[in-house]
Amino acid sequence: MSYKVIQWAPGYVGNAAMKYVIQHPMMELVGVKCFGDSKAAKDAGEICGLDPIGVYATKSEEELLDLDADCVIFTCGETTMLQPYPGTMGYEFLETICRLLESGKNVVATTPMHMLYPKHMGNEGQKLVDMLNLACERGNSTVLFTGYEPGFMGDAMAALISSISMDITEFRTYELVEWSNYDKVDSLKALGVGVPPGGEMRPMVLEAFRNVWATSIYELADMINIELDELRVWDRPQLAEDTFTTAGGVVIEKGTVAVNHWAVEGMKDGVPRIAIEHCNRMRSDLAPELPSLLPGGGYRVEIQSNQLPLTVDIHSGRCGTPMPTVDSFDAAMYGAAARAVNSIEAVCKASPGFKTKGDLPPITGRNAMWL
Repeated sequence: MSYKVIQWAPGYVGNAAMKYVIQHPMMELVGVKCFGDSKAAKDAGEICGLDPIGVYATKSEEELLDLDADCVIFTCGETTMLQPYPGTMGYEFLETICRLLESGKNVVATTPMHMLYPKHMGNEGQKLVDMLNLACERGNSTVLFTGYEPGFMGDAMAALISSISMDITEFRTYELVEWSNYDKVDSLKALGVGVPPGGEMRPMVLEAFRNVWATSIYELADMINIELDELRVWDRPQLAEDTFTTAGGVVIEKGTVAVNHWAVEGMKDGVPRIAIEHCNRMRSDLAPELPSLLPGGGYRVEIQSNQLPLTVDIHSGRCGTPMPTVDSFDAAMYGAAARAVNSIEAVCKASPGFKTKGDLPPITGRNAMWL
């Protein structure tokens, strides 16, 4: 069976997803929703670095709502990282997703990331689920939020690895991805990079981190059946010792944050039991004393145990061998895209309604080997 797919927002993740769909033998790209004039009316293949395919990006939502398609890959970038309540960017995303669902199209979305596990938002999260379920009922459609990190490394992967350990005392997952190729200055500043560490924005940045990564921490806590007392956030940014320009063309001034090093920790009896730690460098040689996966960067899952501790490193590229064409930032974007695209078949076959990864068969690389 071939699935007709619309790509919604051809940005970093969206371009990777679009390229995957175009090359996939079981999928057909039929539409692209863009937001800027630079991509409007441009061929989808050319946008993502492939040959033209005769499908052109459009800024018109109505045109795409009327289009015959099985699934929409929704990858709008959310810079605020606020919980998706009315008046926020995330809530606007959910309203758009509801219109897509009501038009009869299934949706696989990477954002808002809070919807990966809305249970952590309590009654307000349930209201958002109810809103999506109503749209699914009207359109006989299904929606899944996939994410990647959150959505895989700190929750699904950590839970899977826990099945081969015992007497566990702590989970700690790391994102050790270099951001040097990322060229969106405003987004980097929103993440606390390239700005003084003591600025008025830093507390809001940390609260955004807490809001987003709480999804993975509370989901993993539920999966392993423990109840946390509270979340704690710590912040240990490393500053640039001199001014430099990144590979993506971003100038990092001396004395501003060049390594974003922070963690969100789920506490039990005053001890961190489930933690997500990030160490994102704007240059690979910075802060060599901090956790890293070199060359290439990637993710790490650590399980501390009284009897069977485990560490699993997930390198971008083969272990110890950098990839010749992409860095760890690109690989993170491709991973998020691949997980979304690889979910399409399961979502299209599922019963209508809002789904979590626990409601569907395991998402694997089924049909991802093209021989």
